[in-house]
Amino acid sequence: MKKTKKAIQNSIVLVSCTVLALLFLYLGWFWVKNDLVLSSDVGHWGNFGDFFGGILNPLLAFFAFYWLTRSVAIQQTELSETRKVLGETEKAARAQAITQQNKRFEDSFYSLLNQFNQEKAQLRGIETHGRDPVAKPLTAMVSSVISQNSSANTSEIRDIVQLARRRSDGSNHVFRILYQILKFILVHQELNGKTLSFVDAIGRPVTESEKFYASIVRSFMDKGFTQLLAIICFCDHPNDDFLKYQQLIERYQLLEHMRFDKNFLYGVVDNYNPSAFGNNEHVKTYLQSKNV
Repeated sequence: MKKTKKAIQNSIVLVSCTVLALLFLYLGWFWVKNDLVLSSDVGHWGNFGDFFGGILNPLLAFFAFYWLTRSVAIQQTELSETRKVLGETEKAARAQAITQQNKRFEDSFYSLLNQFNQEKAQLRGIETHGRDPVAKPLTAMVSSVISQNSSANTSEIRDIVQLARRRSDGSNHVFRILYQILKFILVHQELNGKTLSFVDAIGRPVTESEKFYASIVRSFMDKGFTQLLAIICFCDHPNDDFLKYQQLIERYQLLEHMRFDKNFLYGVVDNYNPSAFGNNEHVKTYLQSKNV
């Protein structure tokens, strides 16, 4: 804009100087060159006006046309700059909106994760009722489902799954919270405020943001909880209530760090997509031994 204003000022000065120069040149020619005097005859002055106007009018018309074209150019420049500013403003607003949406997502995610950790902590350990120590629901579940089935084999896995689901009454809400966290990551995978349906989202490739948040969740899953999760979400028919849960486990490789310190635990492997176990070396060895 400064360059445009300066160009306008320069054009005004140029026109003024040109008009004055023509006037002085003519007067100099009139008095000095031809040694003429001013006439008192009105007719002479009329002819002089016609002559001078004939010279000046085309010049003024030229500069008027010049100013017109310059004004169009100025308007185009201003319009271009306005569009540029609007584009930058829109881009900044879009970036700010995405930042706010990401913040809302993270606030909700970490709130759910905190709730998950608190509930899990409250359900673990031993509490005393009178003189008798009593295991809390999650600890009791690990003992009854995993520790007490040390001698079981892989063929008994379905019975153990049913046992785990029956014994989960006191701790099933912590598994529901985990499911909601995983589903929340899934349906908000685009991080742009748009919520996808479960069916649409589960069929898409896993995004880097999903991997990031799922890895955070996985880091809070200890050995016993991971083993219980694998057992409870074991599905062997398409109408199982835990099928969507199993799909989320497979998508986010939640069983990658699962320990197979009990032989029967290998029984869950066949009913999961290998993706559920990520780079788990125990699972790789087990699957290779089956293919031999």
